[in-house]
Amino acid sequence: MSTKKLTITALMVALVTIMTMTISIPIGSQGFLNFGDIMIYASALLFGPQVGLIAGGIGSALADLLLGYPLWIPITLAAKGLEGYVAGKLCLNTKSMAQKLVGIAIGGLCMIFVYFIGGVLLAFSSDGLVPAIAASLSGIPYNVLQVIVGAIGGNIIAILLKDRVLN
Repeated sequence: MSTKKLTITALMVALVTIMTMTISIPIGSQGFLNFGDIMIYASALLFGPQVGLIAGGIGSALADLLLGYPLWIPITLAAKGLEGYVAGKLCLNTKSMAQKLVGIAIGGLCMIFVYFIGGVLLAFSSDGLVPAIAASLSGIPYNVLQVIVGAIGGNIIAILLKDRVLN
């Protein structure tokens, strides 16, 4: 990895962490609603799957650590890293907004699925399977909202910065 790409990746990790922590609304046992996905999608759209993976996974996991959600760190690392990677991979060199939205939606679905499974695993140990599934299902609408807000915000940032950062 070049010095420039390493610097960009570190900056994007920091921006994902900051955006995740800036507005953080707890949603019961299922974590918190935040704006970190905006920077995950901006990272993926501007710099591709590798930066999307690292910025999404590490940036969001750092926010979990700093906000006091240590049990969620491995799940977040996988969910948000996969989200950034898939969106970056599917949107790489894509000019069509429709194709970008499909790539983001698939990345978002990956994130939602990982969080659903992770939520079931965390709640299952204490509550049993049916209550664990119900608790994990309750977080899905918030994750869908994060994907929608992230898609809009990430696309706006990518459009505004594309010609400035991709020299």
